[in-house]
Amino acid sequence: MSEWDDPAESKKLEKSVSAGSWDVVMSIAALIAVAAVSFLAAYLTKDVLSRPIWMLFLSFAAPVAALMLAVFLKEKISPSMTPSSSRKAQLILAACTVAAAGLVGCFCMVSNVEARGEQTVVMHDGWSDVLIILDKSGSMNGISESGDGTLDKMATEAVIDLINRMDESTRVGMLIDVGWAENNDPIYTIPLEERAFPIAELNPDYRQKLIELARCETAVNEHFPRAFEVACDMINAYDGENGELSIVIISDGQDCTGEFRASDFYDRLHDRGVKVFYLYVVPEYSKEMELLASRTGGESIYVNNLSDLMDKMQEVTKVPVYETVYKDALRDIDESGTAKAVTGILLAVLGLLIGITLTVMFSLQGQKRFQLILSPIMALLAFAVLAFGKEIIPVAWIREGIAFTLLGVVLMRKNRSSGFEAKSRPAAAAVSTDPLPDSSDGEW
Repeated sequence: MSEWDDPAESKKLEKSVSAGSWDVVMSIAALIAVAAVSFLAAYLTKDVLSRPIWMLFLSFAAPVAALMLAVFLKEKISPSMTPSSSRKAQLILAACTVAAAGLVGCFCMVSNVEARGEQTVVMHDGWSDVLIILDKSGSMNGISESGDGTLDKMATEAVIDLINRMDESTRVGMLIDVGWAENNDPIYTIPLEERAFPIAELNPDYRQKLIELARCETAVNEHFPRAFEVACDMINAYDGENGELSIVIISDGQDCTGEFRASDFYDRLHDRGVKVFYLYVVPEYSKEMELLASRTGGESIYVNNLSDLMDKMQEVTKVPVYETVYKDALRDIDESGTAKAVTGILLAVLGLLIGITLTVMFSLQGQKRFQLILSPIMALLAFAVLAFGKEIIPVAWIREGIAFTLLGVVLMRKNRSSGFEAKSRPAAAAVSTDPLPDSSDGEW
């Protein structure tokens, strides 16, 4: 009796020929595919401060989908799945695994929110709502020390530059500090409605009106007390929130009346949280104006050239815009104990699910079940990279790409069941009890 008649020997031979050798090329191809998708997803989202839940879903699901695709390509090239298993069932199992990977990403986000991992960041520079008080008195016709023309021209250009830079959503008002009938020739008096524009949004039409007002020409003295009376009336009509408005004064710094007192206006400005910034363009300045600026939380600044005046006007009217966001569930995982614990458990479960899926797909006779252990180990290593790899791999998106690449480590085997069938034919002939056909007929 040959070895094919011995059930034990037959079973031993069947195992040795049906399992096949390790398919290194396809294992490497799968790893490269998963790495490419992982690093691409991480790179494309590297500048997103806090990824939304759908983005985290894709960040987890895409690498696992790449792995499953590589597995089916392997099956297409060299059949390695159990011949009797249902391809439809395997596809459903693979789809469920990809969906489960995405859900892990969603739950990572939820766990991070529950952990209250918050971060306050400066999103971009914004603009304060502003009331500009522009001195157009006769003394502003003096020549600037910097050679930028008259002080009036320098101040006007700086104001226009600021107005042109501001967003349309910013609200701006302007008051020309000039033309007071009490101490000036009536010929130079400008009606209040023509020199005091309310604080309103900078739509194109209003922006142009403010620019035209800034360019008006006058030749009379300023009157700080009356100017601030009007300014306070304008602030009373302002419907913004307290603390959102600043007053910027551009002047050569002298109150010809000597009647201006900071104490007369401090309470009215303080109640609305209004800061006063006093930009004086000659070394002389009003001590009372300086005091008012200081007490309201503003500043007094001497500027003697156009470039510095433009810069300072932007500086005092630009405000940082803060936004509180939840820290990224993966990239800041080391800062949240709850997120770390939940993510670790979920990744371990995902690794086990990947291992089960691949074991079912590669369940050849004689196949050792390495993948059932290997995938969970790789998932735990991925978690270790995310949670503890910051010191070694400081760049967050690279750390994430490496972590997800580890999920693509898979051992594949070739299917040599056809070889088993070829070797089994002689044995089948040897043990056949059917009578041989008559050779004279020319047939078997």
